Amino acid sequence: MLSLEAVRGKLALDKGSFELFGYDFLVDADLRAWMIEVNTNPCLEEPSKILTAYIHRMVNDALKLTVDLAFPPRKGMGSYKMSDLNQYHVDGYSDDVNMWEQIMTFGAAVKPVIQISA
Repeated sequence: MLSLEAVRGKLALDKGSFELFGYDFLVDADLRAWMIEVNTNPCLEEPSKILTAYIHRMVNDALKLTVDLAFPPRKGMGSYKMSDLNQYHVDGYSDDVNMWEQIMTFGAAVKPVIQISA
């Protein structure tokens, strides 16, 4: 969240809109993750089967947290389960859970490491 706070004044925070950011990380030999950059226009290419699966699921889950919440089912349509809406299975992840919510839960449990080099 510190990365977003740093550029808060430059972001267009219009009500009813959302933006997808692409975070690039490097993992060192000690398995520590280092944020390299944040992109406001992340690449959504599908050069491999695994990226195709993750990108489709990521976009689908992002829309469930934005558009689906802004436009809930009409009265009388009944409720639905997350797995009913999930058309993009990713091995190792439940279809009943939004992957973005899992990331946010994990992120809340991890304290950021800030290192400033001279």
